[in-house]
Amino acid sequence: MTPTFATEINNDIFFKHIYNEESVSRIYDYAPNLQKETTFKEFYISLKQNERDRDYFMDSILHSNTESIPLFRHKISEYVSVLCLSRLNDSPLMWAHYTDSHKGICLGIDFSNSEIQIIESKDVDYNEDKIVLPSYFSRLDDDESERCLMDVSYRKDILWKYEEEYRILVNSERHCKTKKDGNKTILFQELDLKHVTQIYLGCQHADDGTLNTIVKEQEISPEIYKMKQDNNTFKLIPELYTPKD
Repeated sequence: MTPTFATEINNDIFFKHIYNEESVSRIYDYAPNLQKETTFKEFYISLKQNERDRDYFMDSILHSNTESIPLFRHKISEYVSVLCLSRLNDSPLMWAHYTDSHKGICLGIDFSNSEIQIIESKDVDYNEDKIVLPSYFSRLDDDESERCLMDVSYRKDILWKYEEEYRILVNSERHCKTKKDGNKTILFQELDLKHVTQIYLGCQHADDGTLNTIVKEQEISPEIYKMKQDNNTFKLIPELYTPKD
């Protein structure tokens, strides 16, 4: 079912369009090592948000039109959160950076027909240039203002192009929940585990039986692989894997 969004709340923009209704399948999320107490027990999608995550979106703006910055910061902080994924499951750099040096996992997630509520989803726009925020931002109509927010949410330095990042944008206020993780507040959406269709273990992953326990307890049947370093190249190759009891 296509989610619908209210057009206005408290006279602020409240996203009402879905620009991209493409079925998002086989998108990958890298994570540190499995922890039985937290991983999959209460599976959720953690999202990044401006201010809470060090001006995550504002870094993409050329701060020349300072007059528009406060209003733009307010709108993007209140209403936009992002789920950062990748189209790759075999990137050595991604495995090194995001999975504790190949000790963690990579989840293959199929968002087709999922219950996650989104504004838009598409590939990141890698570019050498930051976005110039128009000085007349406060006078843009809802559609133009919304499009400006979306453009900023997808812009990223071209140096990160190797990640082949895919972003899913979510309305923070309407469709997200919060939970405490120590001193941090996590913004999230719950996702049914049936949408985790593949689990890849890093080539340095130590299987202690946790994965097998999780799969049985949650009654899911994803394809499970373990990454292996190719003998002749720097490539990582996924091989079917049977987790230990």
